[in-house]
Amino acid sequence: MSSGLGKIWVFDESKLDEALANYRQASLEAFPAQQERIEITLLAIKDFLDSDYADKLKMNVKVNNNEVNS
Repeated sequence: MSSGLGKIWVFDESKLDEALANYRQASLEAFPAQQERIEITLLAIKDFLDSDYADKLKMNVKVNNNEVNS
Protein backbone atom coordinates (compact mmCIF):
# COMPACT_ATOMS: atom_id res chain seq x y z
CA MET A 1 0.00 0.00 0.00
CA SER A 2 1.33 3.42 -0.94
CA SER A 3 1.90 6.09 1.71
CA GLY A 4 0.79 8.74 -0.78
CA LEU A 5 3.97 10.78 -0.42
CA GLY A 6 5.53 9.91 -3.75
CA LYS A 7 9.07 10.99 -4.51
CA ILE A 8 10.94 13.46 -2.34
CA TRP A 9 13.86 15.39 -3.83
CA VAL A 10 16.48 17.06 -1.66
CA PHE A 11 19.10 19.33 -3.23
CA ASP A 12 20.57 22.75 -2.83
CA GLU A 13 20.65 25.34 -5.61
CA SER A 14 24.26 24.67 -6.59
CA LYS A 15 23.59 20.93 -6.99
CA LEU A 16 20.47 21.72 -9.03
CA ASP A 17 22.42 24.06 -11.31
CA GLU A 18 25.11 21.43 -11.78
CA ALA A 19 22.55 18.71 -12.57
CA LEU A 20 20.71 20.96 -15.03
CA ALA A 21 23.97 21.90 -16.77
CA ASN A 22 24.90 18.21 -17.09
CA TYR A 23 21.40 17.38 -18.34
CA ARG A 24 21.60 20.24 -20.86
CA GLN A 25 24.94 19.03 -22.20
CA ALA A 26 23.82 15.41 -22.52
CA SER A 27 20.51 16.40 -24.10
CA LEU A 28 22.13 18.70 -26.65
CA GLU A 29 24.64 16.00 -27.57
CA ALA A 30 21.86 13.44 -28.01
CA PHE A 31 19.35 15.76 -29.68
CA PRO A 32 21.13 18.75 -31.26
CA ALA A 33 18.13 19.57 -33.44
CA GLN A 34 16.05 20.09 -30.28
CA GLN A 35 18.28 22.83 -28.82
CA GLU A 36 15.53 25.44 -28.56
CA ARG A 37 13.13 23.02 -26.88
CA ILE A 38 15.81 21.87 -24.43
CA GLU A 39 16.76 25.45 -23.52
CA ILE A 40 13.12 26.47 -23.02
CA THR A 41 12.46 23.42 -20.86
CA LEU A 42 15.44 24.15 -18.61
CA LEU A 43 14.40 27.80 -18.24
CA ALA A 44 10.87 26.67 -17.36
CA ILE A 45 12.22 24.36 -14.66
CA LYS A 46 14.24 27.19 -13.10
CA ASP A 47 11.29 29.60 -13.40
CA PHE A 48 9.02 27.13 -11.63
CA LEU A 49 11.48 26.44 -8.83
CA ASP A 50 11.90 30.19 -8.25
CA SER A 51 8.13 30.77 -8.27
CA ASP A 52 5.63 31.19 -5.44
CA TYR A 53 4.17 27.79 -6.45
CA ALA A 54 7.37 26.00 -5.50
CA ASP A 55 8.26 28.32 -2.62
CA LYS A 56 5.77 26.66 -0.28
CA LEU A 57 7.41 23.31 -1.05
CA LYS A 58 10.87 24.42 0.08
CA MET A 59 12.34 23.27 3.34
CA ASN A 60 14.12 25.75 5.59
CA VAL A 61 17.19 24.51 7.42
CA LYS A 62 19.40 25.92 10.14
CA VAL A 63 23.16 26.13 9.80
CA ASN A 64 25.04 27.20 12.91
CA ASN A 65 21.74 28.32 14.48
CA ASN A 66 20.96 30.59 11.50
CA GLU A 67 18.00 29.79 9.31
CA VAL A 68 18.94 29.28 5.68
CA ASN A 69 16.08 30.21 3.40
CA SER A 70 16.24 31.02 -0.26
